[in-house]
Amino acid sequence: MSLPTAEGRHFRGPVFPLTQVNLKTYTWATGAALAALSNIQLGKIYRCSSTGNGFIVGNYYMRNPTNNGWITIYALGGFQEILTDSLQGGVYFEALYPRKVQFGQNTAGGGTITDDNTDGGVVVDTQATTDGRAMINLERGTWSLDFARPTTIKIKMEFIDAEMCLARVGCGYKGYNTTTMDASKHFGIEIDNANLTDTFWQLTSGDGTTITKVITSSMPVGPSNTYRYILEYIPLQGIKLYQNGFLVGTKTTNLPNSGSPVSGAYNFVAMARTMHNDGKELRVRSLIITSGNADLY
Repeated sequence: MSLPTAEGRHFRGPVFPLTQVNLKTYTWATGAALAALSNIQLGKIYRCSSTGNGFIVGNYYMRNPTNNGWITIYALGGFQEILTDSLQGGVYFEALYPRKVQFGQNTAGGGTITDDNTDGGVVVDTQATTDGRAMINLERGTWSLDFARPTTIKIKMEFIDAEMCLARVGCGYKGYNTTTMDASKHFGIEIDNANLTDTFWQLTSGDGTTITKVITSSMPVGPSNTYRYILEYIPLQGIKLYQNGFLVGTKTTNLPNSGSPVSGAYNFVAMARTMHNDGKELRVRSLIITSGNADLY
């Protein structure tokens, strides 16, 4: 008895020639080679093997539906890269409706930390008292941030009144008693303003030897300015700040690149300190952090 041959009519699903099936594979190519490609097949995935011509090493790309541009479908340092890493070595913190009990809390000089039961979130408030201070934090304890691995912070927040104040949001910062942040390893955004005029957030980072700052185009003033920020850190590459989906700042110098927050610093900080008799409020409406864990035990 001979066995029947397999024909297209024996299958319920569609049958494709091998040339089309091959589109589901991916190909390594340099950035320069990707930029020089022509007659590109839709659906084929390319992984960049070296940075160049706008392509980043390690990222995956495919053509858009109209075949007139590229789509980044997997980016180093993005949520996909971090969350597909080993669970043992990864950290994921999510507070879509934050409560103050989820954080370490520090206040001084009349500052307060309260839950907002109307609009949701945690209110870090200096109060209208000279040198009022307030801070929420995630301490170095059962986990410790790994600066050798990418970190992404997604935070929805409001900051009221950037005149004559100190404010910080980020990783590796020290608390509000450190009025001038030193060069210990950290990254984030900061306002350090001694003037009676509003100002912009600055991207700051330290590599253990030097701290540098870059001004952004984000000015967080007004009681109704609820912004969605994404702070993206990729070691050896840079830090980017997005506000409501738009890139508003980039920094590539003095990155931490390795190690963890030093003693006296925090995995995460959101703090405010006023320099005059006028209250400053930092309202954290939601917070997500994905990163690497340097403490695996």
